[in-house]
Amino acid sequence: MLIRYVLAGLFNTFVAFVVYYVSVRWLLAPAWLGNLAGIGASILSGFVLSKHFVFNHGHRTSYAIVMKYVTTYAAQYLVGTSVIYLFMLFGLTAVESYFAAVPCMVAVSFLLQRYWVFTNHPDKP
Repeated sequence: MLIRYVLAGLFNTFVAFVVYYVSVRWLLAPAWLGNLAGIGASILSGFVLSKHFVFNHGHRTSYAIVMKYVTTYAAQYLVGTSVIYLFMLFGLTAVESYFAAVPCMVAVSFLLQRYWVFTNHPDKP
């Protein structure tokens, strides 16, 4: 499961980074908005990959699971944006700070998805 999570995560990180990079470098958006756009872009692909490829969650897709998944991304966004700005305070660029924040975002996402979103007990809060 961890290898599948890493592979799916690499793909989603690539999607998120491309959107983030385009936002902050070409569109001159602030880092918080670029990170929000990147996370938004990776939510769709991430949900499908996590549900079917990573966690083999064969249960039907319910509103509760979708809301848990979106909440997981909200937590990832808050942690990631906080870490990005922390590293920017230490002098890193917005892009360098993004890469420094990735391990924190990955850890939050994996733990919440594994133990809360895609458990063996569908639709339990």
